[in-house]
Amino acid sequence: MIPIDVEVIQESGDWKDLELKQTHIHGLIEKTIQKSGIEFPSRKGVVVSIVLSDNQSVQNLNKIYRGKDAPTNVLAFPQHWHS
Repeated sequence: MIPIDVEVIQESGDWKDLELKQTHIHGLIEKTIQKSGIEFPSRKGVVVSIVLSDNQSVQNLNKIYRGKDAPTNVLAFPQHWHS
């Protein structure tokens, strides 16, 4: 299996037990990648960054990047890599 580096950042909001959430999130990401069958062009590994935020911050990002002036529960910004 390829190495997976998960970074969880608490930008804003009231996120209690952040350390527990980081462990849980890392496990979910590993399982998702394993079950997805995705073939990565590089065996160097995968980096996943997750930002825990509040509705106002997400609403601002939604407005800037999607033209929607409302919060959502998930925003994804994929990055592409080259092998």
